[in-house]
Amino acid sequence: MTTRNCMAWRGLLPVVCLLILILGMPAPAQRQPTFTTVDARLAGGSNGYGTEVIAMNPVGVATGFYVGYDNIVHAYVRTPDGKLTPFDGQRCTSGQTTQCVPYSLPDSDDPLSPPDTWPNYSAPGTFGTAIDAMGTVTGYYVDANGVAYGYLRAPHGAFTSFSAPGAGTQAGAGTFSSNINLEGVISGYYVDGQWGSHGFVRTRDGVITPFDAPGGIGTTWTNWGQCINMAGAVTGGFFDSNGLSDGFVRNPDGKFETFAWVDSDQNQDLSAWSGEGTNIYAINAAGITTGSFEDANGVYHGLVRTADGKMLEFDAPRAPAGANTIPEAINDQGTVVGFYNDANGVHHGFLRFADGRFAYFDDPAGGDQFHQGTVPQFIVQNTVAGFYEDNDYVWHGFVWNGALDWK
Repeated sequence: MTTRNCMAWRGLLPVVCLLILILGMPAPAQRQPTFTTVDARLAGGSNGYGTEVIAMNPVGVATGFYVGYDNIVHAYVRTPDGKLTPFDGQRCTSGQTTQCVPYSLPDSDDPLSPPDTWPNYSAPGTFGTAIDAMGTVTGYYVDANGVAYGYLRAPHGAFTSFSAPGAGTQAGAGTFSSNINLEGVISGYYVDGQWGSHGFVRTRDGVITPFDAPGGIGTTWTNWGQCINMAGAVTGGFFDSNGLSDGFVRNPDGKFETFAWVDSDQNQDLSAWSGEGTNIYAINAAGITTGSFEDANGVYHGLVRTADGKMLEFDAPRAPAGANTIPEAINDQGTVVGFYNDANGVHHGFLRFADGRFAYFDDPAGGDQFHQGTVPQFIVQNTVAGFYEDNDYVWHGFVWNGALDWK
């Protein structure tokens, strides 16, 4: 199974002004938004370590994870006043949510050898991937045997583990809870004992319904953060009979829409089972989805699909030819947030508005070398959250309030 998880990075100043450029014109100084760095206290501060912000709810409570020098991933919840509370998963027997005990993993023999947690999301530890309106966090944790379990952490700290029916119990398998809507309905995917992947929806009362996209039995997945909307529609991807990546929307009544971007020049040479094709990462309240099309050269182009099935491919105008444009999320107004790579492989953030206009932004403390820079992950109302990698290759989370105030 190939999956691109709705995707990992800190700074020294807690609040700085972020300069936004729209089509090359500076925003009015009096309307500049504010940027806040998020660093977990125990996050490592050297190459390959740090903190990621993955998701945020409308009142500003955020979740994500960090990696310390124990080389274990730790989830957290952060309130708008800056209080960051770490937490770790618990080991339970499949189907049980009582008598759970915290699990422990040994420290690395070489704590200064950084873990590869981006894009390796099967690293040992706990990942916070989504949060609902009340501050309930979902995600998954990977135990010492390499098995993943979904969880639900209530605002007061109560922790519930769960496994999807049919989830495998070998290393690399298990349940990967990746999304929650504001009302507490969870979506994600699980990997079975034969390495097939299947989607699932979990209701607030704990009922789990597995599903497979039509034509994608054993290859269905969802990404992180915004793959379920308020109505309960779920989006994601699967491999079709040709081994190419296609998108899907599963409506609340269980009916599916499947789709793929067709490019006459690129689709002729797409490689089977490589992930090339249509990859969908987010859905908003109106049923508009966003994601990317990976072409035969391995280059990503942005995609937007309306609820009535109209699809548009786009590239960030500032992205050079052959560079990636990767949307990550979409708000209810149709504003897409994502990043593109410049000619040197540095990441830069962008906003694409519903009318097709673009705005660009960079974290002031982001690095300017290959693989460094700014990676937005989430947009809710007027706030963007994500992470950046600095010049020392350390990750730092960020929260960008007032992202749309210059409009």
